[in-house]
Amino acid sequence: MKFPVPGSLIAVVGALLIGAFAACQSEEERNFERGTEIVRSVSDQLAGAQTFSFKSEEVHHRLGSDGTLKERRFSRETIIRRPDGVWFQIIGPDRDGEGFYNGESLTLVGNREQAWAQVPLPPTIDEAIDVLAVDYNVPMPMADFLYSSPYEALISEDTRGGWVGEETVAGKQCDHLAFESEVVDWELWVSKEEQPMPCQLLITYKQDPGPPTSQLTFLEWNLAAQADDSRFEPMIPEGYRRIPVIAAPAEPEVSDVQPPDSIEAASPDPTDEAADTTATGN
Repeated sequence: MKFPVPGSLIAVVGALLIGAFAACQSEEERNFERGTEIVRSVSDQLAGAQTFSFKSEEVHHRLGSDGTLKERRFSRETIIRRPDGVWFQIIGPDRDGEGFYNGESLTLVGNREQAWAQVPLPPTIDEAIDVLAVDYNVPMPMADFLYSSPYEALISEDTRGGWVGEETVAGKQCDHLAFESEVVDWELWVSKEEQPMPCQLLITYKQDPGPPTSQLTFLEWNLAAQADDSRFEPMIPEGYRRIPVIAAPAEPEVSDVQPPDSIEAASPDPTDEAADTTATGN
């Protein structure tokens, strides 16, 4: 025979059980849970935006041919329209270029070199990012935020870490998160606002010589941006030469989609304007 249990007793027992569970959790587990909850909140904001834009101030350290780390600084403006539109512009002391993805191809235009390159890509942003990373060795450091589910791109079974504390970035109070996996370590600062958004990202590619790092400070997020089809169609100035694109090596090194450097890296013979720009091996 079952006896009825008063509601107040159920509440007390429930509170005791929750307290006991919390006590059993280690600080490491609590920080991981808190950190992943913040990442999921950011992911939900971005996944729910059909068209969004942001600006970023970026500092990249890459190993030069002389064995020393070289610093690259530039600003980037990016517009994303799901599922098949990406536009970005990069301006820096030694670079000036744009990138256009329209669900069919990625076109990179380097204004300093007056050159352009184009590669065919799958019809969605998710698929295009994967192909760029694997086949062409040009992943963007902020690429995980562009996927339809940023959380799934950022957090995997081997991800460790979590919430670290609170810090101020670009004048905003932020939650500081730090995670690590087999390939990369990454830190993320997320604004403590009603609409939590990334303020800063730091990536360390720990399996590569250097190791290379990328730091991005995010500015001017707009989750209700407007962009028509023309924004994502390539705009190539008259007289610019076309450069062939060669596949990445079997064991790719870390790089970024950074015109004009990406164009030059993809061009073993920049004088061959008529060469096909499709991949030849990776």
